[in-house]
Amino acid sequence: KAKAALICSVQTFGERLNPHIHLHVLAADGVFKDGRFYPVFLGQKELQLPEQIFAQRVFALLLRTRKITSWIKDEMQNWRHSGFNVNAQVRVFPDDEEGLRRVLHYMARHPIAKDRLSYDKPTGTVTLYAHKDRARIVDNINALEFLARLSLHVPPKGSHLIRYYDNLEKRPLPG
Repeated sequence: KAKAALICSVQTFGERLNPHIHLHVLAADGVFKDGRFYPVFLGQKELQLPEQIFAQRVFALLLRTRKITSWIKDEMQNWRHSGFNVNAQVRVFPDDEEGLRRVLHYMARHPIAKDRLSYDKPTGTVTLYAHKDRARIVDNINALEFLARLSLHVPPKGSHLIRYYDNLEKRPLPG
């Protein structure tokens, strides 16, 4: 049996430290079998399949736990941007150690980098700057509000935000 391999990082934050749960996945573009690697080349059409499977599993989990109704599920599935997207634009080639390091660092990053913040002590406000454009301010908030937003992204004790899969049949994706 062939085995897939991937690393999945759960991200809980958006640019403004807002709740924005999403996954970053580093996946081998092939499978492993009998000690050898077999490339599998996927086009955009083939990448829609994992997107659809993941969406089905998330909706099933939300329905099962009564977080949404079937009416809400149906409505969300008809949205132009449903919130489910597989983006395979970033590729790392086997000999690109620096590229791999960059991707893994991005996947394991903190909710906000300190160079995206400034604190004004007299007013007690925190300024958040854009991720890619440090000159653009995305929010000015009270320091206590900042701490409240930041605390939303501290995982519960013992939880793991990075998961490793080497055989998707034995260890399925969460949900």
